[in-house]
Amino acid sequence: MDIRVQFDSLKDGLLVIEYKEDDFLKLHSYEVPLDFFIKSDRLVALITSCRPKQFSIANFNFPISGNAQRLLERDYNISVSSKVVEDNKLFGVEPVLGILPERSKRFLSFSGGVDSLAAKYLIGRDADILSIDYGPRFQRESDFFTKWQTLVIKTDFRDKPFNESIDWRFMSAGAILMSDYIGIETVIFGTILEASPYWFDTIYRSSIFEEPRQYQPPFALADIKSGQAVTSLSEFGTTKVAHCFGEEILGQSIRSAADEKTTKKLRKILLGKIITGEEITEQWAKDSGPDVLPKSGASFADDILGLYFAWKLGADFTDKYILKMDEEFASFSNGADMHFFEKYNQFNLSSSPPDLKRKFIEVFKEIGIEPYNDEDVAALQAVRSFLSSRFKFKP
Repeated sequence: MDIRVQFDSLKDGLLVIEYKEDDFLKLHSYEVPLDFFIKSDRLVALITSCRPKQFSIANFNFPISGNAQRLLERDYNISVSSKVVEDNKLFGVEPVLGILPERSKRFLSFSGGVDSLAAKYLIGRDADILSIDYGPRFQRESDFFTKWQTLVIKTDFRDKPFNESIDWRFMSAGAILMSDYIGIETVIFGTILEASPYWFDTIYRSSIFEEPRQYQPPFALADIKSGQAVTSLSEFGTTKVAHCFGEEILGQSIRSAADEKTTKKLRKILLGKIITGEEITEQWAKDSGPDVLPKSGASFADDILGLYFAWKLGADFTDKYILKMDEEFASFSNGADMHFFEKYNQFNLSSSPPDLKRKFIEVFKEIGIEPYNDEDVAALQAVRSFLSSRFKFKP
């Protein structure tokens, strides 16, 4: 893959990156200040995090550091065919007095969706927020998050061709891009409990807040600590926390992130109704739900939510309006204990900065979200074991 950064475009306030391989060509850009600067390691982190496809050889049009080369080879299996130097070169306008800003700022990656809204409520003013405007296809999101006091990064890198499943860390693009320019020390994400089997667990972890800087190449190259705010919460939990902003703001958040007549929107509204104790009728579900339901066994998160709704609202209701259940899934749902879904997973709190971890626990206590007890741990592990055979991960 030939990767070219069009450095001349910086004078026009654009950082342009081009990927080219045989007949494949992808070009995208970021709006940046006219006095913008960035070091080569951050460029490499940005380029790999937002890569539109997998590739095994990279030829950059700028010299990269030996550290970047080693991380690409070790963590991405990407061989570097371009010039490698030991220096971490600076590109753009030389910073004032030749000194980069001190790494002291902490940002929450804020999309305006319910999960990031919950993260924002939990963190409060202990971090600034940063949002990425991906262009016209994501207009609803940007219309909502721009009403907040957020640093907006404008880019078109999610325009096709782009595969969102290649690397979730494309969501860190804004923080990586601006890390040198404004001195970002920490970026925090709004990943929830059921986002992946890694988080959907109840094992003791050491302080994994520090680990990404050492082991995850985008953050190591960007010299950024990576943390989480809501991995201890399910979608029920984030909805309950986000509800603290009030029903109107929560409703705006849901509308910004979920299309009409989709299962995603129905589920989020249902969770709000459960939290407020509002009546849920079959006629409302029929009128509000999608024409075609997702099937069990297709999505890890959908299956967990399906089990919760079957436990809370009944298997028949869930099968008709939320998730079309296969026989094995329906049988398991009859005995699944999902009390834990309404609590918080204290084992995942080690992914949060220590000062925020203490703050989160206080907020959970104030709004009535309890930690797991032994029965909750056993119940979650039973669900994890059931799903492991269906989604092929280690129980």
